[in-house]
Amino acid sequence: MTASIDLPGGTYRLREPVTWPHPPGPPANRVVYAAAHVVADPMGDNTPGSPAAVDWEATLHFRRHLWSYGLRVADAMDTAQRNNGLDWAATRELIRLSAAAARELGDPADLIACGAGTDHVPGARTPQAIEAAYQEQITTVQESGATVILMASRQLAAITHAPEDYQAVYGKLLAEVERPAILHWLGEAFDPNLAGYWGSRNIEAATASFLELIHANAPKIDGVKVSLLDESHEVRLRAALPEGVRLYTGDDFNYPSLIKSGSHALLGIFDAIAPAAAAAFQALDAAEGPHPRRLPTGTAPQPDVLDRPHPGVVLGPGDDPASDELGIEPQPGPPEKAGGTSTLTDPDISEISASTADRLADYDRILAPTVALSRKIFEAPTFHYKTGIVFLAWLNGHQDAFTMVNGAQSARSLSHLAEVFRLADQAGLLADPELAVSRMRAFLAVHGR
Repeated sequence: MTASIDLPGGTYRLREPVTWPHPPGPPANRVVYAAAHVVADPMGDNTPGSPAAVDWEATLHFRRHLWSYGLRVADAMDTAQRNNGLDWAATRELIRLSAAAARELGDPADLIACGAGTDHVPGARTPQAIEAAYQEQITTVQESGATVILMASRQLAAITHAPEDYQAVYGKLLAEVERPAILHWLGEAFDPNLAGYWGSRNIEAATASFLELIHANAPKIDGVKVSLLDESHEVRLRAALPEGVRLYTGDDFNYPSLIKSGSHALLGIFDAIAPAAAAAFQALDAAEGPHPRRLPTGTAPQPDVLDRPHPGVVLGPGDDPASDELGIEPQPGPPEKAGGTSTLTDPDISEISASTADRLADYDRILAPTVALSRKIFEAPTFHYKTGIVFLAWLNGHQDAFTMVNGAQSARSLSHLAEVFRLADQAGLLADPELAVSRMRAFLAVHGR
């Protein structure tokens, strides 16, 4: 019998748990990044405005968890609380340590991309000062061996609404990167300070400016990450990109259809749903047919390195790194890693048939319940989505405490997080239900429930 818990909306009975297998390697037909959160030191001073106190061991353990599911890591991005508490000193250390962890597995550039921005120079008010700020962070990322993601700059957005200024600044930066970089277009829903980016508040005019930049610098651009939460716009933009430039969807509302229709992915929600995402990409690969792997030979995740537990972490069934089955069906894990739960086969997830149509249906069935979860986590005000991401990491035993840098754990209400708990369970993403229920009850008790 499954567990039940009294939530603010009434008594809720959990579904049977799902054990997600670890894939034999990364997705074959898409390049897929999970934007990763940082784990705050629960004993550190992370009150708003304080320098970030980070639990580095748990933070790196979580990146190994993502790699073990065949996903690349997008680090030092907004999911890691850039411009929301993660100061430059902590960001620099995060880039260094995460890239070093990636190097244990292969070329860091094939496993991790890190954000380079201008947030360490909030007073920059000229294009030259902004270029210099970007260059400092680009140097840090390149020295680590990671791929560069050129993040949107609040400082640039504050000083200009002229498309030619964006062309000039980004053109100089792209001319000097050592290998192709990823451009990030972050919409107002994620950061209101970025309104009018690329030189216009009109989306079509901004897109024209963006495309002009991309076509002028295509050899220096690996891809573009677009976070506008506008599915039709993304499809049109993708069709207008020059050959060889990828569109990485950053649409946490519409990712299943966008990926299926051809987008690659760089998503914050994949931090929370990595096990299901990996299974969905296996189904998509099977439907589309074999393509060369996107990572060089030898960089496929190795479980004895990728998912090494750190002290205090309770691994759930979905964190058993031993499984390397090609199929989607859950595989039984060792009892000590399963938290005492048995592995139960979910027919909606595991019965993968041979036909293309059925494989695509499997892809849809796996991801459909994650969309409701993602839309809840990313509901307005969208920029507080990090709270739900970290809450799920805590429920799943990836960190010992529900704390965040900048005190951001308080950014969502009890009722919001209770619904995140319920929707995560419906999606089969509570790896160890007993642990999750125990922690949820403790959280409710703190709130007087």
